[in-house]
Amino acid sequence: MGGEEFAVMMPATTPELAEQVAERLRASVAALRLEHKGQPVSLTVSIGVAEGGTADLKQLLVDADAALYDAKHSGRNRVCRSGRAPLAIKPAKPSAAAIAVV
Repeated sequence: MGGEEFAVMMPATTPELAEQVAERLRASVAALRLEHKGQPVSLTVSIGVAEGGTADLKQLLVDADAALYDAKHSGRNRVCRSGRAPLAIKPAKPSAAAIAVV
C-alpha cells in the first residue's frame, strides 16, 4: 500500500461481508455532494477485497492490492474481490479479510 492507498483489516469476517462493507463505503463516497469554488466535485473509490484464510499478512495485502488493481483497471468506482473463492460459496467459518482502498 502506498500513496493514496490504505488497507482495512477485518478479522473474523467472511469475504462476503467484507465485500458488502466495501460496497457500502464505495456507494457512500460516490453519493457525497461536494463543491470547490462553487463547482460540484465528484469522488469515486476503487476497492479490492481479499480473503486471508491461512495466508500470511503479506500475502493477504498482495491479494487485496491485486484486487484493487483489477477494480482500477476495469473502470474504477467499483469493488473487486480476489479470485480465490466465488461469491456463491460461503466459507465454513469466518477468516480474516482485507480491503485495499484508493
